[in-house]
Amino acid sequence: MTDSNKDHRLRDSLQRCQACARAVMAVLERERGLLERRDPEGLTALMPEKLEALATLEAAERQRAEAARALGYAPDPEGMRRLLRERSDAGLEAEWQALTGQLQALQRSNEANGRLIHRSLEQTAGILAILTGAPAQGVTYGRDGAQGGAGPGRCITSA
Repeated sequence: MTDSNKDHRLRDSLQRCQACARAVMAVLERERGLLERRDPEGLTALMPEKLEALATLEAAERQRAEAARALGYAPDPEGMRRLLRERSDAGLEAEWQALTGQLQALQRSNEANGRLIHRSLEQTAGILAILTGAPAQGVTYGRDGAQGGAGPGRCITSA
């Protein structure tokens, strides 16, 4: 395979990664909406689509890595920077920059969804603590400053 064919293969793989990243972002945005609406059934239904979108992105990333290796470069970010610097191809550079920007946005979106999940879990734990009379989480202190509070609370679900 000639270098120009290898360059074309790399460009195609970068574009495929970008398309897959857009698909993952769409799923993450729908996931955020479901999290905000506290829709567990919707989240459960979305999970196979999310897993498939992530698997497709991973497969596209493997193709990109193979294309970089075929050109004699490491597939990691440093290897890609070296490839782009030595090849002086503005088109490849633009494709790589677009992809890295998309991946950073995916990371931020995924972290935001993680924060929503964490907040929801904390709220649920608090509600369960109130209903069962158990401490919500962590160590609590009583009026005398001793750990454990004033003793076990009364379960409000019992008469």
